[in-house]
Amino acid sequence: MAPEPSLTYLSQASSCNGATDNRKLVILDLNGTLLCRALAVRSEKSVYEASRNPIPRPGLHNFLKYIFANFSVMVFSSSKPHNVQAMLSAIMNEEQKKALIACWTRVDMKLTKHQFDRKVQTYKNLDTVWEKIHHDSTGKPVSWSQYNTIIVDDSKTKCAAHPYNHIAVSDFVAKSHSNIPKDIELACVIRYLKHLKSVPNVSYYIYKFPFKILADKSLEDNLKYLDELDENYKKECQVDNPQP
Repeated sequence: MAPEPSLTYLSQASSCNGATDNRKLVILDLNGTLLCRALAVRSEKSVYEASRNPIPRPGLHNFLKYIFANFSVMVFSSSKPHNVQAMLSAIMNEEQKKALIACWTRVDMKLTKHQFDRKVQTYKNLDTVWEKIHHDSTGKPVSWSQYNTIIVDDSKTKCAAHPYNHIAVSDFVAKSHSNIPKDIELACVIRYLKHLKSVPNVSYYIYKFPFKILADKSLEDNLKYLDELDENYKKECQVDNPQP
């Protein structure tokens, strides 16, 4: 059964107020979020080969360039360590890989040996991230929390304990490098992150104004929609926190 948000978490997500500085942590999933591993047959060898040569989601280069320039970044993947390293080498340059403040894999998910070697449902516990990681991309101390942490992932189930820190993107599926579907999600995530960058409580923002792609609408229309969400957020926070 998927974990549920704690009462404390829900209470803290209900207020515009939160952290006192603007540093933010972006946690990245890999497969299905930033890339696709096209597999005809699933085996240890085929998964590794697909990890070495994944199909990048459209807009990935610009997305990575933006987040590394503006946020502290870590990876949290349910894949095995050697596959995670293969995917990172395929999509990130050396500077970006070195800039990661952490890279968590299946090893960090507290699985039994039986679970580790099988395709079982896994969960990404952000409480563990907040307990163990206390520095930003420059090495300076910071208290990461629900106020300043954003996870970009295609699985709502894996992020069920912290739904209002989750930018839920659709599962990216592509058949081959020559058959990549049109996809605007990462471009839209950049715009959403630009709005989240300076808010004091990202969990309030995502709770009230969750990320959403308008189906069958253009990139321009979707960016306009996300900008309108931000305007609505600003109006609500002015009501919650009237200026003297």
